[in-house]
Amino acid sequence: MINFVLEGTVIDRVILDPAWFRLMALLYIIDSADFIFLMQQTSMTRGNLYSHMTKLEAAGHLEIE
Repeated sequence: MINFVLEGTVIDRVILDPAWFRLMALLYIIDSADFIFLMQQTSMTRGNLYSHMTKLEAAGHLEIE
């Protein structure tokens, strides 16, 4: 399960990447989702989605359980 983490109202530059922004916007609306759902909604490949998610998690923007 991937959870959206919102800390304050400052938009970090790391989410200005179009793919990251799309992923974060989706998670903002639904709060949490599984990997397959995110792949379907974002049209990203497994490797691409995983790469983006690990970078966003490292930046503190989402939490992967």
